Amino acid sequence: LQIPLPGLTPEGYKIIFVNLLDYDASKYNFTASLKLYSFVSDLHLWTEGTAEGHILLVDMQGMNLGHIARLGLIQMKKYITYLQDALPLRIKGLYFINANAITDKLIVMMKPFMNKYLTSILQVFTTMESVYKVIPQELFPKELGGKNKDFAQLQQDMKDSLAAHRDFFLEQENTRDVNESLRPGKPKTANDLFGIEGNFKKLDID
Repeated sequence: LQIPLPGLTPEGYKIIFVNLLDYDASKYNFTASLKLYSFVSDLHLWTEGTAEGHILLVDMQGMNLGHIARLGLIQMKKYITYLQDALPLRIKGLYFINANAITDKLIVMMKPFMNKYLTSILQVFTTMESVYKVIPQELFPKELGGKNKDFAQLQQDMKDSLAAHRDFFLEQENTRDVNESLRPGKPKTANDLFGIEGNFKKLDID
């Protein structure tokens, strides 16, 4: 699940929530997850515009060594670079909640690619009570003790929104992509940039 949660923090920040709905690591596709995040963030900016800031909230519940083994370091490096240097969001927090031993391993993999600012806003929370001191409890999905929609409804909202804006993504892909033929050197494809293949027509939303 990857979706901006309804509501704002007291500082006026939007929360982009990421978690696993299916804990089976054999079904996890890291590059597809990055592609989905790109679609969600692009649509969020198109429909809601900018905000005072955004908090990236990653729920580690259910993540295990099988998921870590399926992460691609090249894709991770390229996407973190995009997140830091190109994504038009004011990132005010990178929070990992329900942290476990796997969280440490994930952060060790990420840190060599993170700049000082992203490292400075990274926080790890092992209990929801500690998170509530930073983000109001009511903003969280019901499964995490909040008053927001449950995971299933948030997932359906995400699917409906992406499907409703299919033409937007096709237009972006067909008319607004960078003309790579003008770039010095070998033209770069989406797969070169992020290790992501395919297009919106082929997107399979879990």
